[in-house]
Amino acid sequence: MIIIVIKTPFSQSMTYKQGIECSLNLADAGDDVCVFLSKTFTEDLILSSNQDSVAENVRKQLKQLELYEIRIYSSCGFTSTQKAKLNDLVKDSSKVVVF
Repeated sequence: MIIIVIKTPFSQSMTYKQGIECSLNLADAGDDVCVFLSKTFTEDLILSSNQDSVAENVRKQLKQLELYEIRIYSSCGFTSTQKAKLNDLVKDSSKVVVF
């Protein structure tokens, strides 16, 4: 399993897009991939206004992962994610990529 960690809050950097695209490409190639959203990333989403168009785009892009049946984890059990500790996921992974 390959773990894609989206660490940087979207309000500070657009690198989350690369993490999502990488996940989609790996899943399309048939690799077993999951995404872990860091606490800072999920807090950024939680604190963003529902009227925030950037946050809404982020939510839509995360929904794309579900279409590819990519498992999404977070440390705080954010909406549509499974609660998990990154250290536990790393034990079962072959690679970890951080964005």
